[in-house]
Amino acid sequence: MDTSIQSFIVCPHDCDINLHLTNARYFSFMDLGRTLHMAESGLLRLTLKHRWKLIASAQEIAYLRELPPFHRFQLHTTLLGWDNKYCYFEQRFERDGRLYSLGHSRVAIVGSGKVLDPGRVMGMLDPDCQASELPAQIKAWKQMLSVKRQVLSRD
Repeated sequence: MDTSIQSFIVCPHDCDINLHLTNARYFSFMDLGRTLHMAESGLLRLTLKHRWKLIASAQEIAYLRELPPFHRFQLHTTLLGWDNKYCYFEQRFERDGRLYSLGHSRVAIVGSGKVLDPGRVMGMLDPDCQASELPAQIKAWKQMLSVKRQVLSRD
């Protein structure tokens, strides 16, 4: 459950017409952050060994401040917990100790075409590992995703 931290710099090709980090690149950086976190935790090694896939099923982000070209920032990635189907990550874009953007990712671990129970997978990494209760913002996000799924199932 430790936080992984990576440092980046906003390159000109990361920017949009407004000359700040474009919204699509945030998700690319979030992918890199989750990959580092999984490598540091041992989860990536385990998934490669068993030929599992780590599939992002949902992501959301709030943009608070812009990141202009050539500005350095840090991405803090934390596994907040899991339920019986997904792992939930929080990803904070920070510069000089200030929060610039806050994102969340929901990731499934898939093996042989089936979603694996993250608790069992985490138990393979550390038999004493226990999920803590998911934070209120994740519970609310899960509820919103459930409503969205109901709306989509009607179409």
